[in-house]
Amino acid sequence: MNRIKQYSFIIGFITIFFAACGQKEYITSETGLEYLKVKEGSGERPNDGEFLMLNVSYSDANDNVMFSSAERGGALPLNYVDSVFKNNGSLEEGFKLCGKGDSLILRVPAEIIFKESFRRPLPDTIPPESIITVNLGVQDIFTQEEFQTYRAEQSRKAREKAAGETKEQVAKDARIIEDYLIEEGIEAQSTPEGLYYVITKNGNGEQPENGNTVVVNYTGKLLDGTMFDSSVEEDAKAGGVYTEGRNYGAPFEFPLGQGRVIKGWDIGIALLSKGAKATLYIPSGLAYGPGARGEVIGSNAVLMFDVELVDFK
Repeated sequence: MNRIKQYSFIIGFITIFFAACGQKEYITSETGLEYLKVKEGSGERPNDGEFLMLNVSYSDANDNVMFSSAERGGALPLNYVDSVFKNNGSLEEGFKLCGKGDSLILRVPAEIIFKESFRRPLPDTIPPESIITVNLGVQDIFTQEEFQTYRAEQSRKAREKAAGETKEQVAKDARIIEDYLIEEGIEAQSTPEGLYYVITKNGNGEQPENGNTVVVNYTGKLLDGTMFDSSVEEDAKAGGVYTEGRNYGAPFEFPLGQGRVIKGWDIGIALLSKGAKATLYIPSGLAYGPGARGEVIGSNAVLMFDVELVDFK
């Protein structure tokens, strides 16, 4: 920044610094940025290359929250480089006003914040002159090394959380499948991975090995009987999933054990010999997990497949 702007910034900062915690009136900067410091921190300022850990939220003129870091899991890291953040009457100028522990409220015209900070067109639903209110707080300042340690710790916690959730879901899916089998009077076998299966027709010959290309006919359903796909024309028409133009005369082919299909298929098809038929009861962790697939397969859905190993090569 040039000397005049630097001088103005320093004077402005000194004014804020000496103000009592809980500034009462908004200050307007040279660029027109209105800001109110609601909490004074330690006074520690970030050095270039360090990371600000920011708690931030944006609200429109009607107090509708447009974004909140709290709803995204907590403070967000911002790599601080003083020369990059311009005194532009928007968020970047607000970052330059922040020290460790500081909390500010910024008032920025919508047209400016979308142009200077969000770098995208202003939606038609937001008047250009309307005010976006930004609540900005610096939770902490990390050096590069401290940030790497922090990020590693966050990754560890995320893995532990995911592992715990997966374990709970595995147990839940097992109860769902077992309750279904009991209710339907079905005797099924299970694998160590949690796949349940019933061989409905024995095949002849050897079983396929990983890497073999298997040729399979299948019909997929939810446990409530809702069909979502089938390679068998008659089943597809009966289940309302028939697709005009699909070649139902050609079974589905894939390389076994290569992760080209859901894990439950790689496990289940490997249990069959040529010509065998089976019903696979696949827990969500061996299917699509927490991700939904289309309109029928929801998050953490347990799937049921009637399959036939036509051939392998």
